[in-house]
Amino acid sequence: MNPDDLSIQIERLHTVTTYDVVPKEEIAEFEELMRKTIADIVSEASSVVFWVYVQKYVKHKTLNEMLQELPDVGQFILAMDTWFEKLMEK
Repeated sequence: MNPDDLSIQIERLHTVTTYDVVPKEEIAEFEELMRKTIADIVSEASSVVFWVYVQKYVKHKTLNEMLQELPDVGQFILAMDTWFEKLMEK
């Protein structure tokens, strides 16, 4: 293969965009699905943040009690507990 032909092929590869490869309709469907997924994640995270606040400051539960109650989201509870501690210091 001629080196000039190779450089032309490489240049063409660099100019291909997602819209050239995937139909716009499929991209729109994917974007909508991602928007919904992100909204669901934010909603779930907000619910856990509120739950941690209520458990910690209204019901006065310890971190260990909260972790035992919702072990599946333990890392998030730990992060929120730490964040609330730092926030309340101010």
